[in-house]
Amino acid sequence: MENIIKVALLSKFSAEALPSVMEVINATPNPLMATEILLGTYEQPEIPETTVYKDKVRTLKSVDYWLDQVHYTYEVAETKGFYIHEDTDKDQVTIENYKEFMIDRTQNAVWINIPTGKTSISSSYCSIDSWLNK
Repeated sequence: MENIIKVALLSKFSAEALPSVMEVINATPNPLMATEILLGTYEQPEIPETTVYKDKVRTLKSVDYWLDQVHYTYEVAETKGFYIHEDTDKDQVTIENYKEFMIDRTQNAVWINIPTGKTSISSSYCSIDSWLNK
């Protein structure tokens, strides 16, 4: 691939300048983007404000094209985790009555999480291709 890039760059730069141009390209966090910019073929991808991934709506905060990174936020359902006795019917435990079932950790205890009915906002990062669901 590097030979193809060198041949393409020779259409824009002299053979003497090529080693320096390649050094600069390889020093960038996104060599492909740098090469496309130098060749005049770079097209910045259109980034939608929101996408859906695994049934979660992700909202764009920022894009760093050089790092190929999207920073986004998403809503998370909050849960309450605690131990209950292993014989307890988990379907009977709710946010309203969980304290009745809560126990200290023992050999017969199992950890469960129940929804609280509240949500919070979390943030994360992904690649641009992941954001675009490619």
